[in-house]
Amino acid sequence: TNASCSESDVGVVCTCDEGYAGEGETACEPVDCGGLDAPTDGGIVIDATTFGASARFTCDAGFTLVGAVERVCQADGTWSGEVAFCSSIDCGGLTAPTNGSVAVPSTGFSATATYACNPGYLLEGDGARTCQMSGTWSGSAPTCRLVECGALAPPVEGTVMVDRTTLGGTATYACNEGWTTMDPLTRTCGVEGS
Repeated sequence: TNASCSESDVGVVCTCDEGYAGEGETACEPVDCGGLDAPTDGGIVIDATTFGASARFTCDAGFTLVGAVERVCQADGTWSGEVAFCSSIDCGGLTAPTNGSVAVPSTGFSATATYACNPGYLLEGDGARTCQMSGTWSGSAPTCRLVECGALAPPVEGTVMVDRTTLGGTATYACNEGWTTMDPLTRTCGVEGS
């Protein structure tokens, strides 16, 4: 078993197939690659250590595998690939949006980054992002939009004067001669854009 045999001048000669060792005539055992250690902060699932066997590596929560997920025992008695290890997940830094800021107390697994906009700007998009197992931040980077309340139409039989349509802008209403209003005569552009 696990040998190739052929006739020669001296009779039948058997040699072990690739990945098997022995004298060939009576025994050809699978080559043994030896054991493998589980990575620090991780684990290993290994079915055997002989030719053709495979070992799969995993990492604990908060760590990511660097190296081959699987290694196979090869015919030459060595494991394929390089030694794998578990590295703590780091999503890296984040850039603050224009006219805003981002608070990133940590860039490791499960850390939360919080975005804010400068006064006069509204946050559009994700206000918070979390470092995921994949080593990437959830969601996408938000933007800060200038608070804009827009133009106002004058009332019937009146006028409106607007100093600016952005945050803090004031609209002043006036009625034509002979007309009056019970409503306030001024409005201010607020932080929500209205």
